[in-house]
Amino acid sequence: MLHGGQSISCWTGPQDEPHDFRFNKIEVEVKTTLLKQRIHIINGLDQLAPSIGHKLTLVSLQVTQAGDNSGESLSDIVNDIIEEAKLAKYHQNADSLIDLINSSGYRKEHSEFYRDSLVLRTLPRIIPVNQNLPSITKESLYNHIGNDISRIDNVQYRINVEGLGKEIKPDLILENLANSI
Repeated sequence: MLHGGQSISCWTGPQDEPHDFRFNKIEVEVKTTLLKQRIHIINGLDQLAPSIGHKLTLVSLQVTQAGDNSGESLSDIVNDIIEEAKLAKYHQNADSLIDLINSSGYRKEHSEFYRDSLVLRTLPRIIPVNQNLPSITKESLYNHIGNDISRIDNVQYRINVEGLGKEIKPDLILENLANSI
């Protein structure tokens, strides 16, 4: 299982990669929504296309306002992760983690904008990206329009994944992904 510095090196999204995480032959795209349905925004033609020789899994998170301060804010989570990295045995990777967090667009000086406390609305869902998941990719567009695909750029769409994949307890996500290799 992945821990510490090894898990930091698997976070590829901030490095301008199409997927958020990659370990072994598994790629993971994590999507979060505040909506009552599992509707996520897909950015680009590569986000739901696995790299050659890899399996891609979509992890769908559905969150809602905590209301009574029982949840956690993004600012609190980021601060806790950074502090844990600095204190733990893998503290040498704390600078790499901070660089990745900054590359993802998060800025400590903007933490006031990430103060809303959130909780999971439902259990996360793990959804294999395969022929059962409707998606728009370079391959699917090429199959419909051929070489004129080069004329299409900057694709963004919303996908409803309600009822797809399987619900899983948050602490079992990594274990389930590792078992799917």
